[in-house]
Amino acid sequence: MEEMALFVGRANELRFLENYYNRKGSSLVVLYGRYGVGKTELLRLFARNKQCIYYFAAECSDKEQKKRLAACLGVEGGSFEELFFQAAKTAPVLIIDEFNNGVRQSREFMEGLLSAFTAENIWEKFLVVLCSSSVSWVENDMVRSLGRAAASVSALLKLKEFGFMDIMARFPEYSVEECITVYGILGGTPAYLNAWDEKRSVKENILALFLNKDGKLFREAGEFLKMELRELPLYNTILSYLAEGKNQLNELFEATGFSRAKISVYIKNLIAMDVVEKVFSYDTEGKENTKKGLYRIKDTFLLFWYRFVFPNLSALELRGAEEVYNRKVLPELEKYLELCFLQVCQEYMQLLSDYGKFDFTIGQLGSWFGKEGRLDILGEWDTGTFFSGGCKWSGGPFSEEDFERLLYLSQKAKAEPGQYYLFSRKGFTPGMRKRAEAFGGLTLMDLEDM
Repeated sequence: MEEMALFVGRANELRFLENYYNRKGSSLVVLYGRYGVGKTELLRLFARNKQCIYYFAAECSDKEQKKRLAACLGVEGGSFEELFFQAAKTAPVLIIDEFNNGVRQSREFMEGLLSAFTAENIWEKFLVVLCSSSVSWVENDMVRSLGRAAASVSALLKLKEFGFMDIMARFPEYSVEECITVYGILGGTPAYLNAWDEKRSVKENILALFLNKDGKLFREAGEFLKMELRELPLYNTILSYLAEGKNQLNELFEATGFSRAKISVYIKNLIAMDVVEKVFSYDTEGKENTKKGLYRIKDTFLLFWYRFVFPNLSALELRGAEEVYNRKVLPELEKYLELCFLQVCQEYMQLLSDYGKFDFTIGQLGSWFGKEGRLDILGEWDTGTFFSGGCKWSGGPFSEEDFERLLYLSQKAKAEPGQYYLFSRKGFTPGMRKRAEAFGGLTLMDLEDM
């Protein structure tokens, strides 16, 4: 596969780095994002055709770090300050990957870098890019760990997972339905997307990547979490119940037997890693009918792994991958993909708004979580009026009964929408299409429209 085919959706981030590279004087940029999100690939393309030193800071002793850095620079040795001064003399761009490993091990690491960074330089411009895969460390502990060096940071750039439109660009031969399926299984992490074989069916990919003990993603969930977390068995327990649909604190308390305080601490750590999120219902007048904040697995790859792999580890040993897929995965996969479809529909609505395809601009957009069900799409235009919507992935076409359900939930939310947007994987019943023709403010969209 061609190099740029693997590298999509990062034009803005590449432009961001180029802007700092073209500035006069010294700049220090922190680039961070979860493992596999494509940081090193971005840096590799950025560094192409530039005088650049790239150094990977391994997890090792202070002495070993200096030895490795010296070898990278082609010198005999020295203190961190001397080594970073040498780096500054050698090239106008210095990239330190996983710099948090050096900072955590020694205060001298960052102090030496700061001395070289602030000194008068032979280059008209000097750019230092510090890269890290530890999202929670950068967002919660980095400033304290860097000390006075934190004031020298020019900018932070968080590299996020691909959105659905990036997935469409990544798999140009796939249909919208196929892209939604891949997105719902792997999320937007480039390292996982690159493992997907477009010549294989969905079943063959799941068998090869997830349900085979030698598969690339069979152990990936645990390996990823162990990079940041201890007590993995306890986190596995919480994540497995979240994947099962137990999304409230009290439900987790009853299922796990852990104290509420312990669950809260673990959930906080998972949120800091961008693994879990707390989702609040869209705020409306119908508060008495609304569920409180819900916890859910934000990382789609982990959601799939804990939904289909973790609970079936014994069955994989006993019955094999083929039977687990047919008995455990296939019957539930369509229902599982509903949440991904909802997220895609919301992303599509926002995209239409950004490109001026509506009469008004979307001010807020989300979902309403009621005690009697979820209103998939609820939002407000910049005029302050509501709009609502439904997203149907599994089952048959979107029917009049489905629309009546949406109207009922809108009433419970006390939203009084002026427009309704309905999305359906399998189209709409003839009755629903007739209703749309007679009902003002009702828009129907199937996958072909997206």
